Amino acid sequence: MTIKHIAMVVEAEGLDGPEKLLLLAYCNRTDDHGYCWPGQQRLADDCGTSLATVKRTKKRLIEKKLIASMRRVDPRTGEPISNLTRVNLELLAAMRRKPVDYDDNVVEKLTFADDVPLPTKKGKAPKRTTQGAHQVMAQDEPDPVDNHETTSDLLMAQDEPDLRLKMSPTMGSS
Repeated sequence: MTIKHIAMVVEAEGLDGPEKLLLLAYCNRTDDHGYCWPGQQRLADDCGTSLATVKRTKKRLIEKKLIASMRRVDPRTGEPISNLTRVNLELLAAMRRKPVDYDDNVVEKLTFADDVPLPTKKGKAPKRTTQGAHQVMAQDEPDPVDNHETTSDLLMAQDEPDLRLKMSPTMGSS
């Protein structure tokens, strides 16, 4: 149900950008009932934000009753593990914005003239199974490694640029 929950966030009104983004990150990991347990660092990485932003935005989502979190500990070690979080799917569904006709569905406006010929399928040329050494095609230039006449220092120059070489996006600048 992840994609359905993500669509609910996209269609929700009353959320600012950071709230939507964090809620999308939560919904990307939900089960059918809205439960998930991503850690804060994972959420920060998913959102491309800092841990402080995740914590601040999570607090606002809790205040809006869009998520609820419960602390968890590992029963074997007693160490804290990621919180169990549940997205309030009922409230999120109720926040759906009213339908608006944006007039951006251009599918019906894209037409083709009746007199434009349809492309024809061209037959494939037969493949050659063997190719002699004298039949080198233009796109099959020999690899310098295979060319035994090329010295090893020339091969190195192709692989590693000169350290004194100055790379510049504009020509002629120094």
